[in-house]
Amino acid sequence: MISELKYLRFSHIFKNFLILAPILGSQGLESEFNYFLFINGLISFSLLTLSCYLINDYTDKKTDKKNVLKKKKYLALSKKKVFLILSLLIFLFIIHGLYFSILNNIFLFCYFLNFILYNFYLKKIKIIDLLMLNNFYMIRILYGAKLFVIDITIGFLIFFYFLFLGLSTAKRLIQVSSNKLKKNNVISPYYIGDKIILKKNILFSFFTTLIILVLFILNIRSEEHTS
Repeated sequence: MISELKYLRFSHIFKNFLILAPILGSQGLESEFNYFLFINGLISFSLLTLSCYLINDYTDKKTDKKNVLKKKKYLALSKKKVFLILSLLIFLFIIHGLYFSILNNIFLFCYFLNFILYNFYLKKIKIIDLLMLNNFYMIRILYGAKLFVIDITIGFLIFFYFLFLGLSTAKRLIQVSSNKLKKNNVISPYYIGDKIILKKNILFSFFTTLIILVLFILNIRSEEHTS
């Protein structure tokens, strides 16, 4: 069992540090920061995401063998071993979440629902797949806001939404370019002919993010002069 754990995407746990975004945006890490709450919140969310990654890797085994970006990460586990590891992760998730009262955070379940919809139904639909992929990042931020009981502004959410939309689109562009995907391929709903549209979407997303950042800075300066 121990050797099989190498197939879990532990390196992707770093994405879960996005739960700190609300607190960093509101006041920064100060001396009264609740590290105990953060660690337990991070553990619960990480157990959930590791479970989702494992399901994704198993359901995508055949397509990943054809994807040059994932050939070395191909999941070489039997259905039985995947089930055993997944059962362990879910068990730890439930026990830990109940003990530390983390399961009352609705965004844990929003993440799982988004994963089910994306992984089994929507990831082969152009544009929709990008929106669903983007949701994974946004839910992490919303989860953090609820975990630390922080109110976040619409502007804050819009900034990150377009930032991650650009990154999600860039991920698709790299996938298309690296695999030189043709139309009706089994890896992605996009192909070489979509590169121009993907590039325009990246530019639009990052430009919008920059505009929002500039407006935020100008607003802060305006408030400083007013005070």
